[in-house]
Amino acid sequence: MEPFIEFLDVPVNSCILLRTREEALAYPRGDIALGFCGGCGFICNLAFDPALAEYSNRYEETQGFSPTFREFHRRLALDLLERYGIRDRDVLEIGCGMGETTAAIAPSRAAAEKPTNRYLIASSP
Repeated sequence: MEPFIEFLDVPVNSCILLRTREEALAYPRGDIALGFCGGCGFICNLAFDPALAEYSNRYEETQGFSPTFREFHRRLALDLLERYGIRDRDVLEIGCGMGETTAAIAPSRAAAEKPTNRYLIASSP
């Protein structure tokens, strides 16, 4: 498996509730190297380091309870649909957490048509 896109020195978590800006800036960073398997189509982060992962009581996977965040997702979905012309295309969201962005795209995309099951959700191993 060879990487097809890399992002270096990125925060390793976006779901940890931190108390201060300083704590957030000091939070561990790592790399993303997405690799593709031509045999089965699997995509994963080849640079994933489980030692950097934190799943604890500070981990909050969703912001979907927030009306402000739900409105952000709705506007993001509409922007993605228009900007990339994906109204009649398959959508693959990588690192989707609870799939809230994909869920926001689905009703926006299907507003004038019957919803389909063409939304794929993938997560890290």
